[in-house]
Amino acid sequence: MTNPLTPRIELKQVKGGSNPGWYMTHLGKESGPGQYPAIKIDYDRTADFTFTIKSGADFSTDPKTGPISIQKGNAKPTGGGVDNQITITNQSAKVLQFNDSNKQKGDLNYVLHFSDGSQLDPIIDNGGCCQVDTGFWSQTRSLANDATFEAWVAIAFVAGILVTLGARRLMGRGSNSARTRSGPQ
Repeated sequence: MTNPLTPRIELKQVKGGSNPGWYMTHLGKESGPGQYPAIKIDYDRTADFTFTIKSGADFSTDPKTGPISIQKGNAKPTGGGVDNQITITNQSAKVLQFNDSNKQKGDLNYVLHFSDGSQLDPIIDNGGCCQVDTGFWSQTRSLANDATFEAWVAIAFVAGILVTLGARRLMGRGSNSARTRSGPQ
């Protein structure tokens, strides 16, 4: 079995200035509000995350949200709770550790909650692609899944035949009417 990955993320809160908010340092790169990187974990690899607050408010102890909310997909979590792939392994005022079993492909959107009510909301990329859980695409994404792909190919094939037959018929009418007009008078 492969050893789990160990992403270590440092957090600092900046109040005031030109760009206040939470800053996140991962793999030596600091990112600020609106620029948080997705943390990539290859599918079927586990990861033991550690978030450490270097400066700023503590992690939240509010029972409604807890220190972190995590849900599958691209929509920002709206309440407390974590996806079933996540197990919180350690929590203190300044350190949060959890395991991502990563048994399902796709993004995990998470929100870190802090004691002053502020939040930070980057994404964990679990080796899948993006599922949109709201709007038009949530209603249509099943149109191209594995179970319906063959049906869509058959529909496209039949549509192609019908368009070809219709075009031939129209072409035939066009040449007949031209012959009638240019025929003997």
